[in-house]
Amino acid sequence: EAEAEAEAEDRDAAEAVAPDLEERVRKRAYFLWEAGSTDEYKNYCDALQVERDMLPGGCREAVPIGHEDWKYDLITEGELTMFNNLLVLIKEELNKEKVSWWLTDGTLIGAMRNKPPGQVRWDDDMDIGFIHEAGNDHRVEHVLKKLGGENKIEWTGNYDDFFQVRLADKDFKKEYYLDIFPFVKKNGPKGLACYFPHDKWPADRYYYFASEVGPNVENCAFNGETMSCPKNPIDILKRQYSADVMEEVQVWGHTGANIGKKFTFSLKDDVNRHMATLPALNEQLWARLAFSEPKTET
Repeated sequence: EAEAEAEAEDRDAAEAVAPDLEERVRKRAYFLWEAGSTDEYKNYCDALQVERDMLPGGCREAVPIGHEDWKYDLITEGELTMFNNLLVLIKEELNKEKVSWWLTDGTLIGAMRNKPPGQVRWDDDMDIGFIHEAGNDHRVEHVLKKLGGENKIEWTGNYDDFFQVRLADKDFKKEYYLDIFPFVKKNGPKGLACYFPHDKWPADRYYYFASEVGPNVENCAFNGETMSCPKNPIDILKRQYSADVMEEVQVWGHTGANIGKKFTFSLKDDVNRHMATLPALNEQLWARLAFSEPKTET
């Protein structure tokens, strides 16, 4: 009974700090996804639906749809190298064909948020975009048809959807994917903009102003290489995902030496200062969390 009262006090304190409950829940669900804590995420959603009845559809209504950061398995250094090799190869060939392209989606997140800039370590593909207009589509297809060599590279795609490039090692034990998305120019309520012609993303979120892409792309760093990024990349990511897309997950609490202790995942310390801690993390999950060194409780 005393424990239940203490939990109620903590809950009331959290609500007092963050009166916008839906926003608080969205943040909580968001960093559970980022941490790859699928069981904790599910339990959290179930608890909300049954006990709090705040989000009838569970956490999905509070989490950016299609966000890449929910993936559980981290890619290895070797896999990171292969992904980077594939991206560099595509970059060089597209540049030869004078196709204006740019990093997008989870790959753009890695370029803007990671330190140093590079692939999000639980994102299992890479994403780039280009403007779907006369000549560009055929140049992209020409680039893909030239690919080959020691590693097997295949691609599929159509202009109404996207190209998908698959790089497989010689024994096909590993496969690496790079998606190439065509964006269509059209006039809309926001003026001349480039939209992805597919229903994966709502049109009011997944678009680029014409002034942000095409000949206006800028250089950016990614995995130690120079890549192309759209202008105003952080503004783009915020409208595509959420206002706090640039916040990195941190682990704070006890160190890995005391793995039996409880941990709290937080975007910012003050966001969930009063939120309940997660169940103790096991060794396997701890080993997979590639975040900053946790702060030691005092």
